[in-house]
Amino acid sequence: MGDSRFARGSVPPRDAGREWLIDAVRARFPKLATALGDSVFDTMLDDYLLREPPARRSVRESGARLADYLAREPQYPVWYSELARLDRAHVDVLHAPARATLRRCDLSLERELTLVPACSLVELTTQADELWHAIDRGERPRRPHDLDWPRCVLVWRTATVQDRVLDLDEAAALRAAVRGTSVVELAAGFRGDNPRARVLDLVLRWIDAGLILG
Repeated sequence: MGDSRFARGSVPPRDAGREWLIDAVRARFPKLATALGDSVFDTMLDDYLLREPPARRSVRESGARLADYLAREPQYPVWYSELARLDRAHVDVLHAPARATLRRCDLSLERELTLVPACSLVELTTQADELWHAIDRGERPRRPHDLDWPRCVLVWRTATVQDRVLDLDEAAALRAAVRGTSVVELAAGFRGDNPRARVLDLVLRWIDAGLILG
């Protein structure tokens, strides 16, 4: 028999198993935990586990649901969810399987271009990426401001995990590559005097960075 003091869906007092889950979730969102501080992070996590029972099943479920939960709950600032997405992207990319990548000599205009598993695109409306890097450098966290214009951050792994902010046209092209595309298809959507040249520059940069499946 369960303890009748706790309604269905409520979170019981912490036990060893639940403490392990909380510590594991914190390890997957280290920058968010640092930015919020232990007290605020623990309170948020308690509320999350109370409102999202499936998140209590495993660390994987917890990690997959946290950013979306923070994004839809109005009591949390937008940057909470965006910093969580960056944390998750770095962890997911670190553990993604390694795959053979395309070489320059194998590129053709019609060849399908698909991104490797070890990369992720994170859409931001705040300076959450600047906060992420400030914490990574050991600096004191400061609340990120809203952006005048949204930005997209690419997170990927070669020998190490890296990230960078994308230009608008490159972000749009990489979103297409998530679905599968080609140089010809990308060039059809670009503007300018020589769209194919711009696309080739981008694709060669992706190949050199190890972003395209071989």
